[in-house]
Amino acid sequence: MNISRYFDLENYFEKESNRLSAGNYILNKKLITGKINEEVIMDSVNWTDILEPFKSCDINKSSWKNSYSIDSSLHGDTLIVKYLAADVNLAIQQVKIGVVANEVTSIEIFKVKRSFYYNSEETFLYQTNGFVISSSRKVRFSDESRYQISGSFIKHKS
Repeated sequence: MNISRYFDLENYFEKESNRLSAGNYILNKKLITGKINEEVIMDSVNWTDILEPFKSCDINKSSWKNSYSIDSSLHGDTLIVKYLAADVNLAIQQVKIGVVANEVTSIEIFKVKRSFYYNSEETFLYQTNGFVISSSRKVRFSDESRYQISGSFIKHKS
């Protein structure tokens, strides 16, 4: 039996992929980077692929068993559960789960990569009606680059 210490992102996003597929949702996807601003409506969506960046941020790894502190607070009717990395060298620095009436309403993930050659920061925000992924990267001796990908889930009219 696999008992997870932390919220199981992998399982959650598998269920979301199934929900979106079964609900026949389409995706309004936007990309903003530098001078590029693109938008596309996707009628045929592989939700497993679309949600993979979120799923890959699961912190339930045996080597990270005691690597995150857990805190929770109530904001109105929303319970916020926060997982904060104890080690600044872990890529996933923070995961925040918003819960209302025992249902997950939002997931926010902050991911950092630092090396001698570059620094990058990514923020992932997921809500049951869409998502936003923001990233900035600074490579040594060059300008910082930024991009943002957002998606809105739209119920397909049959």
